[in-house]
Amino acid sequence: FTFYSIIVNGYGCDIVKKKLIALFLFCISILIGIIALKKYTIAIDSFVYNIIIKLRSPFCDNFFKIVSFLFSTYAIIIYCIICLIILKNRKYSYYVILMMLSEALINNIIKIIFRRPRPSDLSLVIENTYSFPSGHTMVACIITYLIGNYIAKKYSAKKYLITSLEIIIILLVGISRIYLGVHYFTDIIGAILISIAIILIANDLEIFEKYINRGNKNDNKIRRNNIK
Repeated sequence: FTFYSIIVNGYGCDIVKKKLIALFLFCISILIGIIALKKYTIAIDSFVYNIIIKLRSPFCDNFFKIVSFLFSTYAIIIYCIICLIILKNRKYSYYVILMMLSEALINNIIKIIFRRPRPSDLSLVIENTYSFPSGHTMVACIITYLIGNYIAKKYSAKKYLITSLEIIIILLVGISRIYLGVHYFTDIIGAILISIAIILIANDLEIFEKYINRGNKNDNKIRRNNIK
C-alpha cells in the first residue's frame, strides 16, 4: 500500500531475499558509521549542514524544535499510550509498542558501540547521547510505517497521499536534526537504512508475524460485523 509496504513486500521477493536485503542495508549503515568515525564524511556532512542552516530564522527555530519533539523519547511514550487507548485492534497496538521498543533498543546499542560525538557547532537544543544513528529519524521511519500501513488498509484509495506524507515527515525530521545542530547528515542516512532493515526483518520474525496476523483477523471480523 505505502512506501514501506513496497519495501517490505520487496517486489515479490521471498523471505530469504528480504533478509539478505535487510542485512545489506544494515551493513551499509554500519560502514557509513565506521567511515564517519574516521572523519572521511566531513565534506558531505559540512556541505549539507551549510545548506540547511541558511534556513535559520526564529520561525524555523521553533518549527523544527516542534518537529523534533514530535519524534522524541517522550513522544514515543505518548504515542504508545494513545495506541492502547484509541486503536480497536489491540494486537496491532501491541505490535506498535513492540516495534518502538525494538527500535529504541537497537538505536541505543549502536550509539554505544560507535560513540560518535555530536556536532561541535552551536546547537539549538541539548542532547546528552551519542550522534550515530539518529534516534529521532529512526522513530519517524518506524512510526510512519506503522501508522501509514494501518491507515492504508482502511483507506486504500489514499495510498499515494499516505506515501507522500510518510516521505515528507521523514525528510522534515531528518532536516530538523541537522538544522538544530545535533546530528550529521550521515547520522540521518544511517538511521533510515537501519530502520528499513528493521522493518524488513520484523515482518518475517515469528514474534512480530503473530501480532500482524492476529491484527488482520481482528480487522476482518470488525468488517464482517459492520456489514451485518
